[in-house]
Amino acid sequence: MGKFDDMKLTGFGDTVILVAGSLYVKTETAMQTLIEELKTIGYDVKLSESNTDYWFANLSDISHGKCGSCNELISVYGIRSHGHKCEKCGEVTYWQILDGTKVRFSFTDSDGRSSEGMTDIKMTVKRWDHEAGWIYFYPKVERGIWGNDESAQTYFDAYSNNWEEVEEDGEELIKMRYTQTWDPCECAFNPSEIIGPYDGLVERYNHTIVQVWQGKEYREWDCDFPVPDSINCHGRWKQPLLEASPTIHNTILQAAGQVADKGWHYQDGRPFFVKDHWQHMSMFIRHFTKLDADAFDKSWPSFREDGPGGIDDLAAWCHPDAVATDEPNIGSLIIGFSKVASGQRLAPGEVSAMKKATADPETFDTFTDVMTGGRRKAKVH
Repeated sequence: MGKFDDMKLTGFGDTVILVAGSLYVKTETAMQTLIEELKTIGYDVKLSESNTDYWFANLSDISHGKCGSCNELISVYGIRSHGHKCEKCGEVTYWQILDGTKVRFSFTDSDGRSSEGMTDIKMTVKRWDHEAGWIYFYPKVERGIWGNDESAQTYFDAYSNNWEEVEEDGEELIKMRYTQTWDPCECAFNPSEIIGPYDGLVERYNHTIVQVWQGKEYREWDCDFPVPDSINCHGRWKQPLLEASPTIHNTILQAAGQVADKGWHYQDGRPFFVKDHWQHMSMFIRHFTKLDADAFDKSWPSFREDGPGGIDDLAAWCHPDAVATDEPNIGSLIIGFSKVASGQRLAPGEVSAMKKATADPETFDTFTDVMTGGRRKAKVH
């Protein structure tokens, strides 16, 4: 059972079934025993408020920060906010914007919206007084993506109410309002790109995140961590075995931790489904449906590996009248236009997905807003 092997759970036989990291429990007695054993191991187990057949178990208080200065374990709360200090030695654990960081941005108006049109500028940071909510820039104004140096300066001058000239240690700087948690109605500008001074790196860390279990430290995402940090427990004793239906493939995919919407996946035919995915589906089919799991095990090796193709093949195997979900997706437009801009050819599936997304008003409007930084509907002042 993978990481579950080290948990030394009671031999539940086929009353507790592992599917894609979740436990499906066939009897109420087995669930009661499972919950007690999980609590003994150290899990906090809670019943869902909205679903009386679902429990969530997680290991609490295992994540800690480790200060890079004093090497002590500290709280992770706020550890990755600019200027956060270690509660043991007082050294800063994280910087987000440093001296030399370049910020490309648009000014915000009094109503909190970004300025109209395809206009932005770039300036270099001297320092960020995050506690008071001010960023201090060097006075040089550079063009952003749009316009030229002359238009950038004109744009900067037009928003003189958003900044002020100050002097620090004999050096002229530009001071602008910018709070730790970005508030469009309070901050003077809306950043669209932040380029750090160290080979483009924006952030500087003076800490790591570790997990501590039974007195031993592990890296934040350590594959050797001996037990799952969280487990979904599904009670199935009230539910009959699922009959074949035009939509049963959606339930099977969800149980295997997969997205059933073809539109969510890449449309260029690249492989997505692997052996483990089909085996998780097989386990769910065998224990919780009336479908023929042995027949499925013989069939799935011939299913297509790409997302849309694999979903279609699974759906067709489950029921002759099945129709797979295929919703328009903004990702199809972003990836498609990026490929076109770089001179790459589009696969037929990508062209069809782009047409579908373009024809859907909500999807296309969202895409346009993303590409214009939310300025598409901004009125001209």
